[in-house]
Amino acid sequence: AKFNDNIVMGTAGKGIHLGVTSATASNLLDDYEEGTFTPAYSQSGGDVLRTGRYTKVGNMVTIFIRAQYTQTSSTTAMGAITGLPFTILSETGNGTMVFREFSTTGDLHSATLSPNNTATNNIVNFTNTNTFTAGGEIGIGVEFSYRVA
Repeated sequence: AKFNDNIVMGTAGKGIHLGVTSATASNLLDDYEEGTFTPAYSQSGGDVLRTGRYTKVGNMVTIFIRAQYTQTSSTTAMGAITGLPFTILSETGNGTMVFREFSTTGDLHSATLSPNNTATNNIVNFTNTNTFTAGGEIGIGVEFSYRVA
């Protein structure tokens, strides 16, 4: 059959069975969503830019963040990214996201994903030598995926 328009389900909760000739629950695609969210930073004294976008397909979500925050204190132990749009599945927790800080140091940073949470664990500088001073900016540009709870 050839379709010239979108396929619309007659009732909510329906989807498309992919890769099988008979309906099985494990092959049902019934969840797709795109949206925006506002990522926060746990040590933010303010923000210059906060952009968050996501695409969710089934039980996987891909996150894009571009943000600049003002650091509240002088520290090498930085804060966490909070406000993710979906809870991180416990088995996926402690996966790692990596990004290059673009506003001040240009250093490489990482943070693990916090299980059963909508946040990362604290961001860590790979060299752990640069200190962000109070009032300094931290720029976060990152894209990562995780399974949702």
